[in-house]
Amino acid sequence: MKTLLLALLLLLGRRAEAELTFFAMDTIARGAPEEVAPQLKELGYAGIAGRLGDQPMAEAMRAAGLKFFGGYQVVQLNAETPALDAGLRGRIDRMQGHATAVWLGLNRISKGGQPVPKAAPEAMKVALREVRTIADYAQSRGVRVALYPHAGFWVERVEEAVDLAERLNHPNVGVMFNLCHWLKMESAERDPAPVLEKAFPRLFFVTVNGADTGDTRKMPWRQLIQPLGSGTYDVAAFLGKLVKTGYTKTMP
Repeated sequence: MKTLLLALLLLLGRRAEAELTFFAMDTIARGAPEEVAPQLKELGYAGIAGRLGDQPMAEAMRAAGLKFFGGYQVVQLNAETPALDAGLRGRIDRMQGHATAVWLGLNRISKGGQPVPKAAPEAMKVALREVRTIADYAQSRGVRVALYPHAGFWVERVEEAVDLAERLNHPNVGVMFNLCHWLKMESAERDPAPVLEKAFPRLFFVTVNGADTGDTRKMPWRQLIQPLGSGTYDVAAFLGKLVKTGYTKTMP
């Protein structure tokens, strides 16, 4: 398990201590909370990110002096039905007291049972309404919201997440930069620095991992998500560009 834990590394920067904080993700750090927590601590990780509402894991992290940094949650937005239903409320409620965040993936937007075209004004209207409602509720529970760009989703590019966050202008909403999804959506040759700089004011989390270079848009996930130190993509150079944005500075 110790080797697998190195396969995905997550960064949370701009803390009060003005330093990057490294933690693992449960897609690699699998196992029961009582097994995962001590191994993460031994390896020097600050905690884990997992599934929204995983209270046992969050409690195990706290007991070990670690932190549950974020909980992944995918939502399907509907023009007629609120996304913030009893189930989502309950998952957010279970995160109260852990100073964590909802990693919010916006998958599809529909109306009358039919998908709303991505560029349609109605889609943005629904997204703004629903994310604002989720963000308001999460804020009341001490939980932040980080928009999670995911290949194939309604929000699949970092720029789209930033645009939505800027339109919302909600103090509890930020964005994520996920290296594997960036590579899936963009060419590995595209310089991420301008996008990191644009996202910086609202950048809550960055995920990194080993990956290959080339036409990454056509690559399978096994080439885009590798152990750190594997693959041909220059992760160190990426991190250098991230630090140059000021990501290690204290959050505003």
